[in-house]
Amino acid sequence: MKFFRDAILIIIAIGLVVAVLLPSKRGENAGSSDIVSSLKDSADAENINSESSVDLDKDDVESPLHGFHEFFPVQKGVEWVYLVDGPQDIVTDSVWTLKIESKPSDTSVGIISSGFGKNLKNGSITISENKGIILNNLPFSAPYSYLDNIPLDIEGEFLPPVSSLIKGAVWKTNYKRRLKYRNRLDDAQIVDEVADSLQTDLANVSSIEKVIVPAGIFSEAYRVEIISRIEMDADGKRKVLNLLTVEPYKTEIIWFVKGIGIVKRRISYTSNRVKDITFVLKSFHHN
Repeated sequence: MKFFRDAILIIIAIGLVVAVLLPSKRGENAGSSDIVSSLKDSADAENINSESSVDLDKDDVESPLHGFHEFFPVQKGVEWVYLVDGPQDIVTDSVWTLKIESKPSDTSVGIISSGFGKNLKNGSITISENKGIILNNLPFSAPYSYLDNIPLDIEGEFLPPVSSLIKGAVWKTNYKRRLKYRNRLDDAQIVDEVADSLQTDLANVSSIEKVIVPAGIFSEAYRVEIISRIEMDADGKRKVLNLLTVEPYKTEIIWFVKGIGIVKRRISYTSNRVKDITFVLKSFHHN
């Protein structure tokens, strides 16, 4: 009997030990699980905070595209659509589209189409030796009086290499054109002449700021300010002085966002144009 009594006491003792220790062990496991969950939540929050500071409407703007030039993605099929506001006699439609038809390379020129409404025309996009971007068909880059004239030569870049695009960066682009020019002589006679023009654009990254456009909210938009000056020689004999040669004849601000490109653009003429021309990004898509 004593043996059975001792056995029962031992069993009861073991049960008490298990009853005491098991909740404690479960508490430890629960605590570990809470810690892991907390760490995971913190990591997720950190990942969210470390992502691009762009608040995008997914219906209108696809995810940023990181390719050859982060500030101007040059992949086939990339398309930007902008809403445009400006003087009605030169802004022919409220929508302007820019699309890369073929990708440029170090040895070949790419094709980029652009235009108001559905009237798109092909232009060229080139990669410079310094890995910058050269364009010839952004509207209103040239004087509005000869928008259809294609540059004979371009010296410099529309956008320098990505590594050079920092706050305070400065660069210059020269556009050489030949165009027909109507001139009034001293005796009031009007003659048609051929003029050679040299347009010099001086650009600088003035700041990095927040921009809100229909496509979304961009917290880190690089503000590039451009001052344009023009010199014109008529028949290679004399300087032409007119509204285009006002110093400067045009100022421009372009906001660039990494992985997207141009999100906003504003052109101001210092001559006889009162209203600015403004482009704001409506949608951005890529294949």
